Amino acid sequence: VEFGEIDAGAGQVMVVSKGRGEAKGLADAKGTLVTALKYDWMGKPGVDLVAFKEAGAKLCGYMDFQGKTVIPPAFAECNPFGEKGAMVLAANVEGKNKGGFIGRDGKWLIEPTYASVGDAKLSSMGMLGNVPGYSHIGVLQNMFLAYYGVFDLNKGVEVLKPEYLQVGVLTDNLFAFSDLASPYRTVRVFGQPSQVRAVGVVDAKGKVLIKPDEYTYFKLDASGRYLSAYEALGAPARVALYDLDGKQVVPARWQELEVDVARGAIFGYEVQGTGDDMSRSLRALYRLDGTPVFDTVIVKAGCDVEQVRNGKGEVLWPIDPKEYCEDPDVGA
Repeated sequence: VEFGEIDAGAGQVMVVSKGRGEAKGLADAKGTLVTALKYDWMGKPGVDLVAFKEAGAKLCGYMDFQGKTVIPPAFAECNPFGEKGAMVLAANVEGKNKGGFIGRDGKWLIEPTYASVGDAKLSSMGMLGNVPGYSHIGVLQNMFLAYYGVFDLNKGVEVLKPEYLQVGVLTDNLFAFSDLASPYRTVRVFGQPSQVRAVGVVDAKGKVLIKPDEYTYFKLDASGRYLSAYEALGAPARVALYDLDGKQVVPARWQELEVDVARGAIFGYEVQGTGDDMSRSLRALYRLDGTPVFDTVIVKAGCDVEQVRNGKGEVLWPIDPKEYCEDPDVGA
């Protein structure tokens, strides 16, 4: 069966449709439809259940991976299930849709108390993106201010209480955050300058490992061993590496740091330009503990010259950088 749009799920099923804006349905891993393509909306498949809205309906419920309704539509918003339960918005609680935590029978495990629930990823564009097993929880302080925390859907407990301006899951024990003390940093979004709060890292016990000062975005690197810390949004922005204890491994000198665990190396690349005009040049090599093998620095020798040095700071090349400065009288 060919589908125009596929939203991969939990490995067993996926949400499919004939195209953007078309009715959705559930298919198994082989692409065989489990339900008809008849739903206005379907959520991301969670642990054994997936949320849905019938055609023309305002409320959502949950079905199992065989297409059988398990929790009838009764909620204003339905988020993916964890092992213990799911965060939903109850319809018209005191005139507002408040969030609470339900079990697999659809009954409240935590009554609707939160002003906001849902995405638990802190992306470069804000709190956007699903993290399986987690939900953010938001509590209004006043009309203009809300604080956010993190809820564990597998255990059914608050991991971080709602005390942050922004918060997002990096690992099961590490979370990116901003608070009222976080300074603003100027970044460029779609080519235009914009002010964003600096982001730091806190662990599950609430201990700040990296203060929200220098960086605007964190993510777990592809190796799973380090946190990539970006000075600004978009490219080219310099990036640093931290270990999972919050210790800096490589400072923010280059726009790209490539971790090669098999070769025991971290490659530092200078990236300039974007798109077809982008250039990428190797400028440094580090061991996995951050010890430099070689590095490139700019030296002033009548002109700016790149000089390669080893891990001890000894010059490898060029020994005399003045030789690479053009004589202004030549060709005059």
